[in-house]
Amino acid sequence: MYLLCITFDTKIQLAPIIGATIAAMVVVIGWFIISYLNRKNEIAKEARRYRIDMLNSIINFVDIFIKNKVILTTNIETGFNDEVNEAFEKVSTEILLYGKKDEIVIFMGFCDAYNNYRFIEEQSLQNLINALNKLAKSCRDNIRKELNLKKYNEK
Repeated sequence: MYLLCITFDTKIQLAPIIGATIAAMVVVIGWFIISYLNRKNEIAKEARRYRIDMLNSIINFVDIFIKNKVILTTNIETGFNDEVNEAFEKVSTEILLYGKKDEIVIFMGFCDAYNNYRFIEEQSLQNLINALNKLAKSCRDNIRKELNLKKYNEK
C-alpha cells in the first residue's frame, strides 16, 4: 500500500538551479549575438574588399587611358585600342555592381563622353578627359574615405 506514496524528506534548493539556468541562457544568447556580429563583420569586410578592387580597377583604367592618350590625339578616326576597351568593360561592370550612387552618376557622364568620342572630335575629347578627371578624383576621395585617411586638399 505504501508503494504509491513516495515522500521526500530533503528540501530542494532552487537557487542553484535558477542560477545555472540563467547562466546557461546568458551564454546561449551571447553566442547568438556574437555569431550575428561576426557574420555582419565578415560581410562588411568582403564588401570593402570588392569596393577596393573596384576603385583599384578605376585607377588601372585611368593609367591605361593616360598611357594611350597620345594614340587618341593622333588617330581620332580609329577610336580606342583593345587594351582601353577591355579595361573600360571591366571598370563599367565593377562600377555598376559595386559603385555608390555618386560614382555611378560620374561614370555614366564618362560613358556619354566615351560613346560620343568619335563623333565630335575636339570637344568630345575634352569632355572625355574632364569626365575621367572627375572619376579619378572621386575614386581617390573614396579610397581615402574607405581607409579612414584625411581628405586630400587640392591647391
